[in-house]
Amino acid sequence: MRKAIFITGLMAALPAWSCNQGDLTGRWNLFYDDFSCLMTVQPDGRVTAGQCLHLAEDPDKAGSRDPVRGRLKMQADCRVTGKLNTTDRDNRKVRLSFGQTRMTGDLAALHGIVYVARGEGSGIDIGSPETFSGDYANFSAVLVD
Repeated sequence: MRKAIFITGLMAALPAWSCNQGDLTGRWNLFYDDFSCLMTVQPDGRVTAGQCLHLAEDPDKAGSRDPVRGRLKMQADCRVTGKLNTTDRDNRKVRLSFGQTRMTGDLAALHGIVYVARGEGSGIDIGSPETFSGDYANFSAVLVD
């Protein structure tokens, strides 16, 4: 009985760690695979003013830069969900789906796993439905300002 009272008292003394949508607001640099995406997250979660640098296959050459757009949502348990869209160096559409993502306690970084789906063809719309295939990738993001 004493153990139960002690544990209950200890849990009540610990601060509750929770997050809100405003914790995502700001400029973030997201890293996954061979991409580096600098983006601004608005208070409502919209991703604007962003671009992804898809590094070149040859490290001595510049990579391609493409816009990134989407929406991210902060859950109360500090998990981030949402989707981002960009293209890769072969002009294929890339869709990132977030679900297994956590904000760090200092609210300055995100870490987790993202599902990266790539379009099978080029980003040019030829009238037929585009097919996507993908896999999971580790990612990190840091708050720039």
